[in-house]
Amino acid sequence: MGSSCTFDLVDYENVVRSRVSLKTTTKKYIPSEHAEQVGFVRWWRNKFPQLIIFSIPNGGRRAMSVAKKLKEEGLTPGVPDLYCPRLKLWIEMKRTKGGKLSTEQEKMIAYLLKIGDNVIVGLGATDASTKVLKFLEEGEKKSIGASNKSWIYE
Repeated sequence: MGSSCTFDLVDYENVVRSRVSLKTTTKKYIPSEHAEQVGFVRWWRNKFPQLIIFSIPNGGRRAMSVAKKLKEEGLTPGVPDLYCPRLKLWIEMKRTKGGKLSTEQEKMIAYLLKIGDNVIVGLGATDASTKVLKFLEEGEKKSIGASNKSWIYE
């Protein structure tokens, strides 16, 4: 687990470009949380093939019948987007601009930290990958980017 970030920006930019229509090119495009998470997961799996990471499909719009079934099966609001069991590391992805934690997410992060898990809140793929590398370098159990709400607006 080296300390240099080899985030493949070309691959990430291709993911982002595939989401941009010609109509939006005149405005500054801010990638969706989905595009950021796809880029981050590609980086993670390339950089750390030995470390399993998986998503927690908590968000998104669903038919009421599907939402009811998922809730009965244990769907819980506020659970972070990604999890790496070996590191006890949860990662909540947000857009680079405009993303903020919900009340449920803040409560869940506080709970996860209380029980000794690690939490990173990433403002986009690049921010998340930088925080993961810092977390691995420090080798300490702590929250990076979630201990102070001001990170949302930086």
